Amino acid sequence: MTHVLFMFDVLDASAASAYAQAALPLVSAHGGTLVGTAPAATFFGASTHSRSALFSFPDRESAERWHSDPAYQALLALRGRAMDCVVHILA
Repeated sequence: MTHVLFMFDVLDASAASAYAQAALPLVSAHGGTLVGTAPAATFFGASTHSRSALFSFPDRESAERWHSDPAYQALLALRGRAMDCVVHILA
């Protein structure tokens, strides 16, 4: 199992909603699921972002196929308007 962790701050709520509506079906198409979203919290140190979202994929290859999918790549400009984010792959 592989996880993808988004740490983010919303810049534009309308763009964030549009991004989520377009991106979530692509996650599913690659075998991924949204585990959950929550305010960012840490056990130690300071987080640089206020929100987090965790996705689960069957394996690293599925996560990489999702991220490199041309349909997802076409959403990156929208994502940039929607949020300031860092995306981690935990494989």
